[in-house]
Amino acid sequence: MRCASLWRHGESTAGPLTRQMRSLDRYPVDVFGARIVRATNGYITTRLSASNQIDTSFIAAMEVLSLAHRANAPTHRVAPSEFFNSFVSTHVNVRQDYLRWRSAKVAPSPFLGAAPPFSFCRYPFLLTPSCKTELLRIEASLSMEESVLSSLFFPTAAEAATTCTPPAFASVFKWPAEPEIDWCASAWLTPR
Repeated sequence: MRCASLWRHGESTAGPLTRQMRSLDRYPVDVFGARIVRATNGYITTRLSASNQIDTSFIAAMEVLSLAHRANAPTHRVAPSEFFNSFVSTHVNVRQDYLRWRSAKVAPSPFLGAAPPFSFCRYPFLLTPSCKTELLRIEASLSMEESVLSSLFFPTAAEAATTCTPPAFASVFKWPAEPEIDWCASAWLTPR
């Protein structure tokens, strides 16, 4: 079965394609690199640059490349740089794509069998080192923002002990003229 027909048939060829990818050691390195990896990468670049839309044949091509990458991982017969796609790395909004991937990872779809939204972050082997560096910067920035927000709205136990507030019932009841009580100390301590 030729690569072009695999892309057109999409999911229906997943079984035979997976079996073929497992028997990869029978292919010479140049055949695997040229006919599968570079051809699929070229198809991805062409489809994305021409239509700028992600459809089932595009996702099938991404899955073919993913299978090829997994088959190549134990032996590295083809250099990892062969899987990089500079067009994807330079033309995709990395921050938006990362946020989409992260939100799908944190909160999966409530519908059974619903596919998560497409994200290039599911295929990190496709991204160039500079694009991955940018992803790390984005992740560090988001982690810092979350940490600041978390510390503002959810103080730690040590911070909560130093910033005590009176119990809720103190504002409801009008106590007779008593000296002020330090609510940070225990309620059974003597007033000051």
